[in-house]
Amino acid sequence: MNHILQSEAECYPTTIAMLSNQPVKKVIQTLLRDTPYNTWQEMMVSSTFTRIDVFDHVTRIIHRNAQSILPWISTKALRAFPTDQPVGLSLSPLALSGRGTITVRKPGAGHVVAFENNMIYDPGISAPINWRLWKMLHDMSGAKVVDITVDPESIRHEETKEAEETESEVSRYPHSENW
Repeated sequence: MNHILQSEAECYPTTIAMLSNQPVKKVIQTLLRDTPYNTWQEMMVSSTFTRIDVFDHVTRIIHRNAQSILPWISTKALRAFPTDQPVGLSLSPLALSGRGTITVRKPGAGHVVAFENNMIYDPGISAPINWRLWKMLHDMSGAKVVDITVDPESIRHEETKEAEETESEVSRYPHSENW
């Protein structure tokens, strides 16, 4: 996965761009299709976030459009927008095999990042970092992980790779089943 730095308030489209290997501008165009907005910033500063009915309508459209790029993406990733109700999930290295998204929230802010094989691709920082360091930084800021969504295809790929490695090991020791 290629790491991409986000523009202001563009963590959601930038994360989708990293996971889909598409340019951020193209992702934003797709996300905003069928909405009244031309740019992500225009949407972010609009009444979308002051009127719950508009917010719900726009986020439903954007989520549908996001699923046309990444069918497995969670609605919670889009709802990384500000909240006063952080809820924490534990973040273990086992949850971060394959690739997917992590959504964090803290009062007044939200953020979504990509991960692949225990490395965090946070569009808000300059380079990928390991999950332990990233989690420590977010814990210190008061942020809580509220969602981890894994691309099911990436897990199937990992399981297939592990099975092939195991089969290879067994074939090297043909009599091992008799031990």
